[in-house]
Amino acid sequence: MPRVQVYQADQVAPAQVTRERFRPADMAQGGLAIAQGVTNLGRSLSEYADAQEEINLRFDDTESRKAAQRYQTGAAKILSEFQLETGSNAYTKRSATEEALAKLREEALSGTTNDRMRRMALDRIEGLFGADNIKVGEHATRQLRTEQEGTLKSQVVLSGEDAAANWDRPDLMGAHLDTMKAAVDDLGALNGWSADQVRLEKANAVSAVHKDVINRMLADDDIDAAHIYLEANADEMNANDELAIRGALKEPLLTRQAQGDFDRAITTMPVAEGASTKDAAPTGTSLEAMVAVTAQSESGNRERDAAGRLITSPAGAQGKMQVMPGTNVDPGFGVKPARDNSDAERTRVGRDYLAAMLKRYGGDPAKAWAAYNAGPGRVDEAIAAGGDWLSRLPAETQAYVKKNVAAIGGGGPQQSARIWDKSAVYSQIDALADKEGWSPERRERSKQWADKEIARDEQLKARDEDQAEREASEWVLKNPNFTDLSQMPANIRDRLSPEAQLRYMGAAKANAKPKEVPANGADALALTLLSIYEPEQFKSTPLGQYAGKVTRSELEELAKKQATMRTEAPKDKHLRSGITGAIEWGQKYGGFDKFSDEQRVAIYGVMESEARQLLQGGAKALTEDDYVRLFKRATREVPTTTWYGGKSTRPLYDMGASNIPDATRKKIEDTYRKTFGKDPTDEQVADYWRRYYAK
Repeated sequence: MPRVQVYQADQVAPAQVTRERFRPADMAQGGLAIAQGVTNLGRSLSEYADAQEEINLRFDDTESRKAAQRYQTGAAKILSEFQLETGSNAYTKRSATEEALAKLREEALSGTTNDRMRRMALDRIEGLFGADNIKVGEHATRQLRTEQEGTLKSQVVLSGEDAAANWDRPDLMGAHLDTMKAAVDDLGALNGWSADQVRLEKANAVSAVHKDVINRMLADDDIDAAHIYLEANADEMNANDELAIRGALKEPLLTRQAQGDFDRAITTMPVAEGASTKDAAPTGTSLEAMVAVTAQSESGNRERDAAGRLITSPAGAQGKMQVMPGTNVDPGFGVKPARDNSDAERTRVGRDYLAAMLKRYGGDPAKAWAAYNAGPGRVDEAIAAGGDWLSRLPAETQAYVKKNVAAIGGGGPQQSARIWDKSAVYSQIDALADKEGWSPERRERSKQWADKEIARDEQLKARDEDQAEREASEWVLKNPNFTDLSQMPANIRDRLSPEAQLRYMGAAKANAKPKEVPANGADALALTLLSIYEPEQFKSTPLGQYAGKVTRSELEELAKKQATMRTEAPKDKHLRSGITGAIEWGQKYGGFDKFSDEQRVAIYGVMESEARQLLQGGAKALTEDDYVRLFKRATREVPTTTWYGGKSTRPLYDMGASNIPDATRKKIEDTYRKTFGKDPTDEQVADYWRRYYAK
């Protein structure tokens, strides 16, 4: 009996095989089983085919989705780059972008492996492709519209600017305005504006042009033209633009009003009856020069022609100054009438009349000449109108004034100083204000303008006096025999301030003294110290007023030093400040007693000389240590000979001419005499020795 192993839980033992396992098969039952098996097999094959088809379908669907995703990914990049394009660039790149999308679609479909997969992918991609093309078209259209709108807006601005630039050419301005308005119409059509909105935008554009015109005038300080243009075109400006322009014009117009009020007030200032020509000419104005120019303009500076006939104009004006007969006997304005009909009296009346006009208009030659030519009434009216008063007078008067002003070295209305009595000016302003009923604000503005004019003239006068004093100083330096103020040229003397005149009178008196002024006196020492410690004040000090108070050689040396300092380079200023700083430091920390003025000057001279030698030797710039060393050298002890022949030492800065060996002193004196043609002073000898001989 066959046996097979059967494994139990904890043992292994042989097991008996049953008989039924080796029993023959029942053939009838087997046939039925085969038939059933065949049927089941057919059904299984059909089910397999269906399952396979389902698998294929799912595969095609998945792959088609992948193809669509590949398209989406590529299309997103293409669209992102395209949407960065603006204006006409977007429009011109539209076709290329659409072609790129179509190519991307074909590339995505080319990855499909069967018709069904391609159809499924195409169905998915086609919707995306269409939507993307719509996006491309919308972006291109939107950008093109934006550029078109920007172009039209630029056209409005540019045409407006051209219209404003040609405001004085009505034909050109009108043409540019028409172009601007047409651009506004196109903007309205593009944006779908209503007719009312189009009209409003046109009105605002025209208003902007008028505002631009006025702003251009204001930039050129043409206040009158700006005001006139505003009043003529205000009805074509919107409220905001008009208010802005009126605000910009307010201060200039109020200033013009204040100026006009001031001018009208001072033209009414009275001239004293019988005032002389001399009194009528304000300080700083050369009446004589004006008279000479007037005579040349009026008659060629002739009383009579070659035949002895009185020079007479077609209007009847006579003589050198072309005085009308009626004016000659009744000139008015405080001018004395002619005593007779002589040439001299006629010329005197013309001269005094010009002087009266000069005083009437506050020392302004331009207004004085205008009144002499056209009459003060016309000039007063022109001034009262404000602004450019001269342009309101006849062309003949304008040419006359400009010619005469140019002849005295001016290019326009008077810019020289005038003398004012502020209280009198205020009184005139108050009188005019009361008469015309000004507001308190208008009255105050006029006085503020008066303050400005007075301050300006005082500044001009002070500047002219300073210049005159400098000229006086230079003249005195060139004229050692100056002993009286009358020797000084009148064009310098008359411009000096009263204080300066007194100083030069004192200088002339001192210079006239027969005794010799001692060298190294208090004034000379003070000026030297001033040049060291207050260089700016020294540079502006008129040295001529010290004539007779210092020796001539000292005055010449100081003048030379002053001229050098006025043109000195920055390094010279640094040198001076470095030396003075070292002297102050040395006195404070070097154990010295307080230096006298003479000692300071001596120390400075030695330090300056050695410092310049260092710089000339190639030193770029001196340091604080350098200046300290220079100070120590200038204050060192040097050997000297006592009065009884002994040997001793003393500080270098205290070495005088008497301490210098005779041979050395003689050598210095000979050299100085050969160079300058005169004997040196003891101080000059000592200074030279300290600078160049001291060991």
